[in-house]
Amino acid sequence: MVSDPGRETSARRVRRLKEPREVDVETDATGLPAMLMSTRTTLPWRGAGRPARAGRRQAVALLRRPWRVDQLWWRPGEAVSRRYFRVAPADGPPLTLYQDLLSGRWYQQEY
Repeated sequence: MVSDPGRETSARRVRRLKEPREVDVETDATGLPAMLMSTRTTLPWRGAGRPARAGRRQAVALLRRPWRVDQLWWRPGEAVSRRYFRVAPADGPPLTLYQDLLSGRWYQQEY
């Protein structure tokens, strides 16, 4: 239970998530992200903030425990089933990825 902070919550403090971008992900035998494919519009880092070349593969150096989101499963056509991962490419900043379990596609979620 969350205690009452004693003040009204401001709508200005709530931010919308940015639109997710589809990314190419190669998985290992267990289905976990192992390699990321960069394009001009996705995964734009190559260490020290330099842009990655399009088509460059980046190994996943660190993978945090995944979490799953299942919503609206009772509404046909509106269901959401995703598996999220916080990953760190070998030569870039951490990213949040998710796999849409209904379509199998992978996305990068920015905040």
